[in-house]
Amino acid sequence: MARVLYGATVTAINGSIGGTTFQRNRYGSSAKNKPIIAFPNSPDVNAIKLLMQTAATEWRELTASNRATWNNWAQTNPIPTRLNPNAYLNGFNLFVKYHLIRWLAGVGTPLANPTFTLATLNNISISTRRVGATFRTEVSVNVTTPDWVGYQFTSGLVTASSYVSSNPTRYMINQPMAFGTTFFDLTTVYEDKFGTLPAVNDYVISDFTFIRTTAPQIVESGAIKSIVTV
Repeated sequence: MARVLYGATVTAINGSIGGTTFQRNRYGSSAKNKPIIAFPNSPDVNAIKLLMQTAATEWRELTASNRATWNNWAQTNPIPTRLNPNAYLNGFNLFVKYHLIRWLAGVGTPLANPTFTLATLNNISISTRRVGATFRTEVSVNVTTPDWVGYQFTSGLVTASSYVSSNPTRYMINQPMAFGTTFFDLTTVYEDKFGTLPAVNDYVISDFTFIRTTAPQIVESGAIKSIVTV
């Protein structure tokens, strides 16, 4: 990524030219490689696009006071972006992210105000395993309320030296979480997305997001690279 400095001739630029995208955010202006969607018209991608459009529409339909509340909460309780721990979500980013994940669980009512306390989950432990012909992850987490849902995002095969930030993960599955260990069976969905299951001693990257369905609380494990065991 490059930072763009304007002069007397060019004062602003937005959009994409060739393989370069120019954009402006609260940190200034930047130029970066245009992202390429591997399967731009697949059912999964189209479903996510529709959810993001819906979330953006819901944001516009909030009152100015509600949007200010989301923005103020995001500033008071900074949540870093997935790939850059030094960049933080603003109110709009947080609203879209939370509702996008929430709707994956079929909870469709938008929340106008983020009137909640920031949640903390302790003792998160993740392992990836081949158990017979199945591929699953085991997540041990301290969840004390009954309405938490865990969402798994997993990459294709990576190497032992791969950087987690440069290997995107794909949404796999969600299910209710409980105190102790929860098993996520990825056998069918992983084969659907990547063609074949990882073998023992292969490496994958897992990223879990935990939300509460009754309040906009989000906790993320962060991307974790692990070796597949038995």
